Amino acid sequence: MRVALIAAFVAALAVTATAEVVTSLPGFNGPLPGVMHSGYIVVNETTGREIFYMFFESYKNPSTDPLSLWLTGGPGCSGMIAVFSEHGPYNMNFTANGYGIEVNPYTWVNVMNMIYIESPVGVGYSNVPGASSYMTGDKQTAEDSYNFMLGFYKKFPQFQKNDFWVTGESYGGHYVPELVNRILDGNKDANATGDFVIPLKGWMAGNPWTDPETEAFGVVQNWWDRAIISPLNWAVIQNTCGFKEITFWIINNASAGALRTPEQRAAWWSHNMREARARGDFQSADSKACFDALNRATNVEFGSVDIEGVYRDRCFPGVKQLPYQINPCASRQLSVYLNLPDVRAAIHASPTTPAVWEMCVAPPQLTYSTLDTQHSVRFIYERALRETNLQILVYSGDNDAIVPYTGTRKWIALLERPVVKELHEWYADTNGMQVGGWATQYDGFTFTTVRGAGHMVPYMEPQRALHMVRTFLANHTL
Repeated sequence: MRVALIAAFVAALAVTATAEVVTSLPGFNGPLPGVMHSGYIVVNETTGREIFYMFFESYKNPSTDPLSLWLTGGPGCSGMIAVFSEHGPYNMNFTANGYGIEVNPYTWVNVMNMIYIESPVGVGYSNVPGASSYMTGDKQTAEDSYNFMLGFYKKFPQFQKNDFWVTGESYGGHYVPELVNRILDGNKDANATGDFVIPLKGWMAGNPWTDPETEAFGVVQNWWDRAIISPLNWAVIQNTCGFKEITFWIINNASAGALRTPEQRAAWWSHNMREARARGDFQSADSKACFDALNRATNVEFGSVDIEGVYRDRCFPGVKQLPYQINPCASRQLSVYLNLPDVRAAIHASPTTPAVWEMCVAPPQLTYSTLDTQHSVRFIYERALRETNLQILVYSGDNDAIVPYTGTRKWIALLERPVVKELHEWYADTNGMQVGGWATQYDGFTFTTVRGAGHMVPYMEPQRALHMVRTFLANHTL
């Protein structure tokens, strides 16, 4: 019965999926660097929920190169961030002040067919027709992403034979394995009936929020080790905070908060604080002292330090870039660019919904389950490693201070995987003579740091990120 319903749903998507080739982009000089599609796929016929996406065919060999779905984190941040400032084909042109883009030479489209979506529904151009607010969580997000892929394969059947990878970062540490879990269940049903099986090869997760109970204290440990918080606040945090308090603070006051406006951060914090207190979520007998210390540490002692990239330059609009510097104003410029009427028309986005495109969405427009953000998805890694031959890469920018390697290593240790290759350096850039990071290869699983990168690895170290992905795709290790 379930399989029959899925088949009927996929058949219906042939009518409701829209995709158009994009032939030009405002603010870009010359022909586009490759084949680009964008549009909507309806993921729920009853409600009309639809996901907006951009799809870029590989520059190398689209018919045989892997296919990847990218999931930006938040929760509540747009996949367009990755398209225009991380590993998509374009970067925001610093001097154009939001009215122009340029080629990204280190795009992952050099090695993969890349799909970028705005997820969960309610983020960016993705929407529920007629809905002014939307509540969701991990399971609904995974179900919608799974239905999106069914619709994608219906629209682009020529990619049904390509290896498929799920990729993402930050709260994508939940999105990615949750979608993998849904695909494993769907493929089990399809195998039983002889229907199409998604050719899942593995997944890659960058600085992924995965197992709060073990990694929360790894976050504040990182601040202490970097000497960017005081002994007083370090002691108060240790004595008054439980992992749920630290998790709540990370999700609601940092992480996606770095891309939200101050008003959005205040709304997100206030809304989720009321819900959490009503449920009695917090562990500590003195959560106020805990939150006060967390806020003193980050809002006072950090000063102007960017928690998502401790050594990242700040944005000063109009101030000339240094040679080879990443664009520190890319996020601000993207908000201008994707709200231009001619851009919305060129990428086949709705001209009116939403009235204003935003990188990250906060209540009341989008509410994400606080219980899910405190939930561990480590069990999905354990399931995949136990039941499948999927290949897994977890990578961490070593200058990230919000989901840092110090926390990630804690939950990786709990997987208890046999080590195939001990900790070792790998090399990238400058004729391959400079260290790109340090990796450990386990049975079916690789963990690596990326030197000099922050929370969004391909943004701060695009060349090293591309080298990492290209090498892993070829060798399943580094």
